Amino acid sequence: MREQLKNKQIMLAPLAGVSDVGFRLISEKYGADKTFTEMVSVNALYYDNKKTNDLLFISENEKNCNIQLFGSKPEVIEKVIKDKINYIDRSKEISFNMGCPVAKITKKW
Repeated sequence: MREQLKNKQIMLAPLAGVSDVGFRLISEKYGADKTFTEMVSVNALYYDNKKTNDLLFISENEKNCNIQLFGSKPEVIEKVIKDKINYIDRSKEISFNMGCPVAKITKKW
């Protein structure tokens, strides 16, 4: 199958409660070109929630892990990116989840 997809990038979508370091490393081992952290709440990062901060951990063994954020307040997003995200050396990209239909994610904070 990899041969059929040779010109395509295989990405592991962020999966809440699943996409931890171990799962991402296994996914890379079996062909994922790009992986993502679990969806990370910018509001929880803003208030320095330890459990949420832990979701940002990217192992030195990960080749192409990216951070996925969600939130609805532009001023909070800006502050979190400036104060926290810019200092995470191992992340290749930051993506924003703008289409998750789960009520917990889509509700206004």
